[in-house]
Amino acid sequence: IWVVCISTILLIPSMTQKNRELVVASLVNFNLVFFYGAPLSTIYTVVREKDSSSIHILTMINCTLNGLFWTGYGIAVFDLFVAVPNGIGAFLGFIQMMLLTIFPRRNKHSEEDVLPVIQEQEGSGIIQIEEGNRDSDTISFPVELERE
Repeated sequence: IWVVCISTILLIPSMTQKNRELVVASLVNFNLVFFYGAPLSTIYTVVREKDSSSIHILTMINCTLNGLFWTGYGIAVFDLFVAVPNGIGAFLGFIQMMLLTIFPRRNKHSEEDVLPVIQEQEGSGIIQIEEGNRDSDTISFPVELERE
């Protein structure tokens, strides 16, 4: 859809080059703000549950640093189309970092809740680790058993 929108705008003969750049920059920045705004649902979840385990730390760090560096670059070259949306992204990243420190992560299971189950079958076995009540929460892998 983006390719069609941008191609259509670029092919309009009555638009000046300056107007084309303005429209394309606006569309791309609109998309960038949605990219940076995606964690807002996670922010809502963290505040509601008072648990930051839904924040993916590496993604948060990378998005924050990306927004920070591009904001710095936008300021250095006096380009608001680069500085403003990336500044919004850096700001949202800092909010996530604050939430991570205010609401620490809670473990969903204690060590007693996650116990391996070994099923033996003629010299080999299957270890199953159950982390919840659903089948999708069970991890199984085969092992070779040694007899003493």
